[in-house]
Amino acid sequence: MRDSEKPQILGIGRAPQFSPNCVDRDAAILRAVAEVLRSRDYVVHICSEEALPDWQGYVAAFSMARHPQALGALARWEAEDFPVINSARSLQACDRADLTARCIAAGVPMPPFRLLCADEPDGALAQLDGMYFPLWLKRCEACAQHEDDVCHAADAAEAHAALVRFHRRGISRVMACPHQVGDLVKFYGVLDTGFFYHYYPIVEGSTGKFGLERHNGRPLGFQVQTETLHAAAETAARVTGLSVYGGDAIISADGSFQIIDFNDWPSFSRCRAEAAVAIADCLCAAVRGRRSPMCPHDTAHAPAGQDALLGI
Repeated sequence: MRDSEKPQILGIGRAPQFSPNCVDRDAAILRAVAEVLRSRDYVVHICSEEALPDWQGYVAAFSMARHPQALGALARWEAEDFPVINSARSLQACDRADLTARCIAAGVPMPPFRLLCADEPDGALAQLDGMYFPLWLKRCEACAQHEDDVCHAADAAEAHAALVRFHRRGISRVMACPHQVGDLVKFYGVLDTGFFYHYYPIVEGSTGKFGLERHNGRPLGFQVQTETLHAAAETAARVTGLSVYGGDAIISADGSFQIIDFNDWPSFSRCRAEAAVAIADCLCAAVRGRRSPMCPHDTAHAPAGQDALLGI
């Protein structure tokens, strides 16, 4: 079949500002997915999220985009029954706090959290009454782009300093979560494909974007039931609408776990070839169905009260 007769798919890269310390790895998984799709007789065009073409002529898109302008355009495409993975509408609807609240409400084991206003650091600290140090302070809006977007605070003084830094950078909404003691595990998955991969980063000499794994130290060998962690991650993917996902979990001595981070489309650097096949499978299924994976936020849910959502 000539290329002109083959269905065309658009691959959308992630802008460098949204790939701190991961630009090459994020580009590599995008290329790997493109190669799998080409082996299946699709024509794949790669573009940046800063320069989206017209979607007419394409049958679907796989996207790592995160900029609000790009997500807005992709959401309009989805409204025309154009499949996009990951769903731009889901990314628009979920900041960090909303994503976590939805997962907790669905029964995904995650630590409770409180929302703080960094515009008033002293008042924000008062809201931490009953939450013990050490804890984590995390930017709510958008993904982590700077090393200070996720801060470990050993005491009130460190928390206050972190809130001041958030305020100076124009970040108002901050999420406070208690530190979880146990073995840190990173995981990757693709919804409804059976693909799931996890590993202990410190044991295997790997670090994340900002090296925050050091706060949990070397793992003690606590074992997690892979099937249970996979099921929880799939639930999180389903309720947030993020088909291509990654995250971190803390494993306790009894094998129980808490998912402390869940995010869209990681770099899959340790399992890139397998992940690329799974992502291609997911996209091809969407093309066959000729609709985007359902955005869970399309179904109207009245927001629950904060205490109910936060499990506090």
